[in-house]
Amino acid sequence: MTISIFYPVHIGTAFYLNKKWSFNHKGQLSTSAFRYVTAYAGCYALNVAILKLFSDYLDYSHLVVQAIAVVLIALLLFLTQKYWIFRVQESAFTHLKEL
Repeated sequence: MTISIFYPVHIGTAFYLNKKWSFNHKGQLSTSAFRYVTAYAGCYALNVAILKLFSDYLDYSHLVVQAIAVVLIALLLFLTQKYWIFRVQESAFTHLKEL
């Protein structure tokens, strides 16, 4: 029950902080929020698939598999946020070119 309550709270808080602080994103809220939820849902499914494949079928230790998956998925989520969810719009570069 605790994870069911705090996981959405964490995702919402992380979205807000990444949008405002990490990436200083000025784009449309609905688009970035949809992409954020999609990315996290996809990475959750990927995590489950990795655990299922390597732990259940290939019989690797679930602790080792999860430790590696955490690092890989964190990297994937960062790149997804930087280049898809909170990407810099072309108009932002126009201002920099003028400098």
